[in-house]
Amino acid sequence: MKLKIRIELWWLRLKLYRHFRFAHHPLCERFEGHVFNIGKWFFCQGCTLVYSGLLIGALLFSLIPISLPFWSWLIIAGALILPTFLVHFSNLPRFFTRLARLSFGFNFGWMIGGVVQNSDWVYRGILFGVALTTYIVFRIIYRRTKRNRDECEGCEELDQLGICSGYKIRMDTEREYSKIATKLLEPDLEKYVKGKLSSFNDVEERIVSNDKNLDYEKDSILEEL
Repeated sequence: MKLKIRIELWWLRLKLYRHFRFAHHPLCERFEGHVFNIGKWFFCQGCTLVYSGLLIGALLFSLIPISLPFWSWLIIAGALILPTFLVHFSNLPRFFTRLARLSFGFNFGWMIGGVVQNSDWVYRGILFGVALTTYIVFRIIYRRTKRNRDECEGCEELDQLGICSGYKIRMDTEREYSKIATKLLEPDLEKYVKGKLSSFNDVEERIVSNDKNLDYEKDSILEEL
């Protein structure tokens, strides 16, 4: 595939999917509490709050001078991460989950601030390791608890044929992308098919030629007998 076409397809996908690329959830009433809807744009609430907390926290805790013992950085980081694990093992309202996600982002912003403000590379390495471990543990717990929850359970659309309303926008966009992409790739597809047909014809001619040679050899042997 030509580089120009690759770039055009990448830009096309970016353009068509931009409104819900960061939603990460079905766009229906059942998932309203998981998605921010701003006009035509949809954003996953959890991711938005985590990255917002990380960005704001990193800026604040890196730029504002903070004089604390090293262990205080770890204790405060633990306090910021604690709400995230609490909401995963409880049935608290969605509001507390949002606060926990924001606190989770602040935790990483706090860690970044600690790396910036601590001059000792050993302390920096410890903070980085704790942050990485926290993220890995969170991902493991999140994936396991997510499997045990089914937001779609009880939905009347489950037994219906076709695409549910939560994925309709995505499927319509996918069809539009496929339609345009097919037109862009049509010349290359025609060349590819012609090349395959040419190769097939060559093979077929060789088979026919071999068959004729075999028939000739067979007739020669029979004549000798």
